[in-house]
Amino acid sequence: MFKSKKVAGVLCCALAVACAGVSVSFAGCSKSNTHIYYMNPEYMGSEAYLEIVGDPSISEDDYDSYYNDKLSSEFKSLSYDASVLLSTLDRDLSTSLTDTELESLHPTEENTDEDTSTSVTYCVYRFNQASAGETVKIDEYTYDLLGIALDMYDATDGYYNPAVYYSVIAYGFGEQEETDADEVSAYPSSAEELPSAAEVAAYTELAGHFGEIKLSTGTDEKGSTAYYVTKPEYTVSVNGETLAMKIDLGGIGKGYATDKISALIDEYNTAYPGDFKYGYFTFGSSSVAVKQYYGDEENGYYTIGLTNPRLSTNAFAQFTGRNLVLSTSGDYEQYYRIDGVTYCHIINPKTGMPINTDQNDAISSNVVTITIAGGSAAEDDAYTTALMAMGGLQAINYINENLADRQFVMVINFNGRYAVVSNIDSLEIVSGIEGELE
Repeated sequence: MFKSKKVAGVLCCALAVACAGVSVSFAGCSKSNTHIYYMNPEYMGSEAYLEIVGDPSISEDDYDSYYNDKLSSEFKSLSYDASVLLSTLDRDLSTSLTDTELESLHPTEENTDEDTSTSVTYCVYRFNQASAGETVKIDEYTYDLLGIALDMYDATDGYYNPAVYYSVIAYGFGEQEETDADEVSAYPSSAEELPSAAEVAAYTELAGHFGEIKLSTGTDEKGSTAYYVTKPEYTVSVNGETLAMKIDLGGIGKGYATDKISALIDEYNTAYPGDFKYGYFTFGSSSVAVKQYYGDEENGYYTIGLTNPRLSTNAFAQFTGRNLVLSTSGDYEQYYRIDGVTYCHIINPKTGMPINTDQNDAISSNVVTITIAGGSAAEDDAYTTALMAMGGLQAINYINENLADRQFVMVINFNGRYAVVSNIDSLEIVSGIEGELE
C-alpha cells in the first residue's frame, strides 16, 4: 500500500518529483535522520503520489520508536483512507467500464451474493447511460462535484463545461468503449476522420444545456440522505441518432481529489500534531497540494517548477509556496496535427472544437499553458480549462476582474513569440520557451 525510505546523509538541492505540468522540488538539504513515507498508486488514468516526511527534529535515540512504530502506523492509516477516497472517486467518475466492471454494476446470481439494488457506484457512467429527463441516484462525492461544476459553468460564462463530451470523443480524445485490455481510440489521421461542421454544431448545442442539470436530495429506505441528479430533457439528432447529454467530470476530478487529500492530511496533522506537517500530494499532471518543506527550517517553502510547454523535459519557471493547492492546464499533454493544424484535448465550449494555440493574435485561444494557485484545486482545474478556451486578452481581463485571490502563471503565444504573464512575486524564469509542438 505504501513505502518508506530513510534519507541517509545529506540530500542536496534540485531533487524533484515531477509530473507533466508541475514539479515539486526539494530546494534545501535534509538532516541525516529524515524519513519519507510515500504511496504512488494510479487512479483516473494518472499516478497519484502522496509523500509525508517525518519530523526532522527527532533525535537519533528516539528514531526507532518514532518512525518505525508511531509514524509508520499513522501513515498506514492515512494511506488506507487516501486509497479508499481515490478508488471511490475513480469509480464515480468513470465514463466507460470494462466487462468486469459492467458485471459488478449489473450483478447476477452467479457473480454476487449481496444486494446491490441501491448501489451508487459508477455515478457518471450511469448518468451518461440514462435517458433524457431521467433522475439518477448518485453518491455524495458526485453530488458535490456536480454542484461545483454547475457553479463554475456559471462563473466562467460556460467556458468551463463538462458536457462537451461528444466533441471530446469525436476529436479522438477521452475514453471510448473499453475492454479489460484497457483499449482506447487512436487520434484521427486525416481531415476526413474529423467530425463534420453539422455534427460539431449539434454537440455544441446539446452541451449548452448543461446548466439545466438539476440536483436534489431525499431520504433513502435506511433514513440516510440520498442524492440525485436529473438529466436535461433536451436532445439532438446526429446522423439519425438521438443523443441525450453526457458529461465528463475528469476536468475537475483530480483537483477535487487533491482538495480532499489535502484536507485529509490536515485532519491527521490535527490528530497527531506535527507528524503530518511536512509533505505534499500530486495527482497526475494537473493538481498539487503542498504542505511545508522540511528542508526549509525558517519558512517551509517548496520550490514549485512549471513544465516548459514546448520542451517538456525542462521547467520554464519556478516559484515558492507552502500550504496551498494549485492546478495547471496546457496544450502539450494530448494533441495531434492534421494538415498543419494542431488539435489539442481542450475543447472550446463556444465552438465545440479544440482550441488552437497557434493563432497569431491576442484574442484567439492562444494560451498555451496556465497554472492557478490558491483557493480550491477543483475550482482551479475549472478556471485553467476555461481560461485556455477564452484566449489571451479575455483570459487576462477575466483574471483581473474575478480572481484577485488567486496566483497565476500564464504563457501566451504571439505569432511564435511567447509571453509569460503572472502576478506571483517569487516567480523566476529559468529557461526560454520557443518553437512549436512537435
